Amino acid sequence: MTTQIALWLDNGKFTIGPKDIEHPGPGEVLIRNVAAGLNPIDWKIRDHGFFMVKEYPAVIGEEGAGVVEEIGVGVTNLIKGDKVFYQSFMTNRCTTFQQFSIIPADLAGKVPDVITLEQAASISIGIAPAALAFYGQRPQGFEYLPPWEDGGKDKYSRQPIIIMGGASSLGQYAIQLARLSGFSPIIATASPHNTDLLTSLGATHIIDRKLPIATFQEEVRKITSTPVELAFDTVSYPETQQALYDVLAPEGKMVVSTPPVVATKADDKKTILFVNGTFFLPENKKFGSRFMSALTRMIAEGEIKTPAIEVIPNGLNGVALGLERLKNNAVSGKKLVVRPWET
Repeated sequence: MTTQIALWLDNGKFTIGPKDIEHPGPGEVLIRNVAAGLNPIDWKIRDHGFFMVKEYPAVIGEEGAGVVEEIGVGVTNLIKGDKVFYQSFMTNRCTTFQQFSIIPADLAGKVPDVITLEQAASISIGIAPAALAFYGQRPQGFEYLPPWEDGGKDKYSRQPIIIMGGASSLGQYAIQLARLSGFSPIIATASPHNTDLLTSLGATHIIDRKLPIATFQEEVRKITSTPVELAFDTVSYPETQQALYDVLAPEGKMVVSTPPVVATKADDKKTILFVNGTFFLPENKKFGSRFMSALTRMIAEGEIKTPAIEVIPNGLNGVALGLERLKNNAVSGKKLVVRPWET
């Protein structure tokens, strides 16, 4: 069996080493990874572990883009040579800090000509949680009518939405989906230097994320008197979760990206959804397959824009440096990616 180069994680440390290249099974494709995205969950796995990583040494990395090298039995939507982007799952054959990965063919999106493979590697982990939370079936999502389906575009006009952490990749995609659905006003928290970026994506109002959290409700009321029925906390610190929960309408819905730690009341009718943003779960796979197909079109037509990217040099050797920057909040408004073949 031929081998590739992979980034192995064991006992909190990364090492470069060989890994067998497997063949895809039925319904799967083998991808030659041109680019892999870095995410905050990567340094958290390194430092603290993660329940979905079952075996060490492990290869991690949650999103990538590359070229189809081999197709498994029954695959009809892709052919060898197709450029694709995808979300991985926490198994060593699927993850992206390696030169080759194997994924289900129906969960891959084709890369439109308007973006590069490096840009494509920045998409999946940022947009999947927002799409699933807003439009996925209950209990995985809130079942709003998607803007890519008949009647969904602009359906929720004059309904406000709040997005905490608007400059994060998750926040940028959530803003764009909210814009396509017609939500207004779209209120985001961010540093003031990201105002132009976020307004270009669809945000109508920016609240300085450094303002005292105790003033958050007052700042929202300056913008809108309409009850806020939907909000998304991409930051999900205890204090941001609580501030967002307190500003919600009596039966409002709120998405969090980490387990909820909100002080609720016995008679509360508000809903908190801790979104699991993976399409690999059986209950999410059908939605994920439909969405990835629609997403290729939305990117090609300019409805969805990818975040600015920065390529970290030295291939997989650059992952640790990039993760330290993410851990220290030294990245704003852009996505870090590596090119595994530069290792």
